[in-house]
Amino acid sequence: MNKKVIACLISVAAAMIIVIIAGTQTIRPVAENNIADMTKCYASVEIRPEDTLWSISKEYAAKYGVSTADYLKELMQVNGLSSERILSGAHIIVVYWE
Repeated sequence: MNKKVIACLISVAAAMIIVIIAGTQTIRPVAENNIADMTKCYASVEIRPEDTLWSISKEYAAKYGVSTADYLKELMQVNGLSSERILSGAHIIVVYWE
């Protein structure tokens, strides 16, 4: 296997471990939406050149009626990030509800 494939497999395995560990964490919903009755799900998304962690948080938070700051905190925790710095082309795990 080439180095890129191995690195990708390691990244996916690490992301899955983080998802399992972070699965018990919850975001406090704002009053108008009740995500408490929904199933919390995770997906891997590729970071585009124009993306920031804040813009991704804002996009997903708006869909589910949670604050952008709370979603950003959840996103950082799920992905094991200590800063908001993300790189284009990398993948992160996002939280959504169904």
